[in-house]
Amino acid sequence: MKRHIIRNLWLPTAALLVSAGCAESDIQELFPSEYSKILYIKDAGDKNVTLYVTGKDMEYSFRVCKGGSDPGQSAEARVQVMSQEDLNAAYSIPYGKPYRLLTSDAYSIGTQDIDFGPDDKAQTVNVTLKVDRIKDLTASDNESLWTLPIELVSATDSVNAENNRYVLIVNEVSEPLIGFRKTGVEEFTCDISTPFSLKVPVSLTGGVENQWDITADIGIDTDFLTAYNSANGTDYALPDVSYNVSTGVSLPGDRQETSVDISIPDFGHRTSGYMMIPVRITGTSIFSISSAESRYAALLHLVGKKFDRSSWQARACSEQHFEQFDGWSEADSRAQNVLDGDITTIWHYKYGSKGEGTCAGHNAGKHCIMIDTRSRRMFTQIGLVQRAGGEWNILKSVRFWVSDNDAVWNANASEKTGWTPIDGIYTMSPDTDQREHIFDIPATEGRYLKVEVVESLKGGDVGAFAEIYCYGK
Repeated sequence: MKRHIIRNLWLPTAALLVSAGCAESDIQELFPSEYSKILYIKDAGDKNVTLYVTGKDMEYSFRVCKGGSDPGQSAEARVQVMSQEDLNAAYSIPYGKPYRLLTSDAYSIGTQDIDFGPDDKAQTVNVTLKVDRIKDLTASDNESLWTLPIELVSATDSVNAENNRYVLIVNEVSEPLIGFRKTGVEEFTCDISTPFSLKVPVSLTGGVENQWDITADIGIDTDFLTAYNSANGTDYALPDVSYNVSTGVSLPGDRQETSVDISIPDFGHRTSGYMMIPVRITGTSIFSISSAESRYAALLHLVGKKFDRSSWQARACSEQHFEQFDGWSEADSRAQNVLDGDITTIWHYKYGSKGEGTCAGHNAGKHCIMIDTRSRRMFTQIGLVQRAGGEWNILKSVRFWVSDNDAVWNANASEKTGWTPIDGIYTMSPDTDQREHIFDIPATEGRYLKVEVVESLKGGDVGAFAEIYCYGK
């Protein structure tokens, strides 16, 4: 076929922009009068594409337009695939990269022969890339840039040489994966008087923008629960109260995220303890499941009502007041600081010359702080916040005491008379991020609470807290 290609036709930039839109207005002014008919590809040029393995082929289309000083004429053209030799000359050699022609079984082109009637301004050409076949090609040769170079030619009419190619260059063949946006075990502190609800985000992973309608099946992952308990020495179980988990989710093509809904409407008789709800994506309508992002588990720590501390008082075996040392100073570290809601203020036992109480030195015995909660109540949890700073008095273990005896308030906090011990020694994890450590205790009634420092990570029974909270009913 003889090709009629306009190779040196100069056009103003604005003219090219209008012509690319196949617009009818001002067509007469776009081209020199000797070119009564000019054919070109709208949005011609190189198109880097990412193909997604969905079980379906990828569809593309472009428009061949007719312009010129007298476009009201018939015209004929053809779109055809360039040869490997021409591809090398146009791309591989100039760019120094191995462009390789897709094999004929990796694509199809709709109507290749194009006829324009007098009133036709544009014709659409549809191109199909066969993703599964191209995936095989890229796997066999991932060094080459697999390319479908389509060019517009005509035996009878002129073609604009600047807009005569539509070139699809396969940038990547990818199989999107679906998964949770957050994985692993996430812990929640749950007030037993309040229903629990949670939305766990689900999306395509790796930053892939969703453009498909996807559904996914969700199941309870008892295998994860068993494996987690075995690995961590825990005995968490599924909720022993009624709970709800989405059995499936839908992700429409116009959304980037959906969510699995988890809820517990009522904790029933429970006042403390832990529950785990592990979920897993078990199937999808298209794509595959990300093995690394297929599981999520909500670990629920059940606690009673968090008591209002605004009227409470604190006393300790001793407390440190402002002290000036060589080159540095220590702020007041009074017992009442554990109730002020400010984790930057602390209680510390007396260790300098200024302060109050009988525990003037480390050898005075276990350091204690006690709280008057103003009324008799049932305690189910105690919350402790460490002092900030990894090198400062980080607690290792504590013991709790409860009393209803008014006389204990006037006694030294280290005294045990009139106090009922709560069974057990409670160990704090050695983190330094000042998160609250909430300890479940046997439901115990009383007005006064005492916290005894059993051991510190600094050695001995060094005593300091930033905050003390109480939970119960």
